[in-house]
Amino acid sequence: MEPTTKPEHEYLEFWLQPGDIIDSDDPAIRSLAESITTGLAGDAERARAIFYWVRDRIRYNMLAPIDRPEHYRPAATVARGEGYCVQKSALMTGLLRAAGIPARMVFATFINHQLRREVYDMLGTNRFVYHGFVELFVEGRWIRATPVFDPDVCERMDMKTVEFDGRSTSVLHPVDRKGRPHIEYVEEHGIYHDVPYDEIMTVFARVYPMDKIDPETLAELE
Repeated sequence: MEPTTKPEHEYLEFWLQPGDIIDSDDPAIRSLAESITTGLAGDAERARAIFYWVRDRIRYNMLAPIDRPEHYRPAATVARGEGYCVQKSALMTGLLRAAGIPARMVFATFINHQLRREVYDMLGTNRFVYHGFVELFVEGRWIRATPVFDPDVCERMDMKTVEFDGRSTSVLHPVDRKGRPHIEYVEEHGIYHDVPYDEIMTVFARVYPMDKIDPETLAELE
């Protein structure tokens, strides 16, 4: 499914539609979106509430299962209570759409300048490809938000927590809590209506030595 070439305001409806993976019409997701946003007036306030629910209630886990498309469905991430960046961002996208707020996914590569040496040696790089986050349409413009790292992870990793007011772009910080260079966005891969599962898996297999990654070791280093 592709958006039309009409002016932006004429095809916002496209970014409200469910995808094969981001199935925002799932009754469980619609019900959850309603429960999170009940009593809130305006898209900015409702977007902010959804952001914090995903950021804080779904624990970040880089070792969440990723080997099947269904692992990325919003309801599956809610049931697990954890996920990595793409899964948490897909959940936020689905909840926003269910709440009537146009939303889509953005993918980018960033460099983590404070990556632990043990993790660097295992991955063979400090570049994180196809990091997923969210772009949403609020008060007449598109803004971006990253609901990925919960406060506990940020505390352990000396990361600055990402805060979101519902109106301003809020992505990963370029410096950590000690003022050291941290996250550097180096490449953007595009905007997507749904999770590009096959594309992500192909790139992961090309960039990372999947046969050398030990989940138990990574869990100890997280």
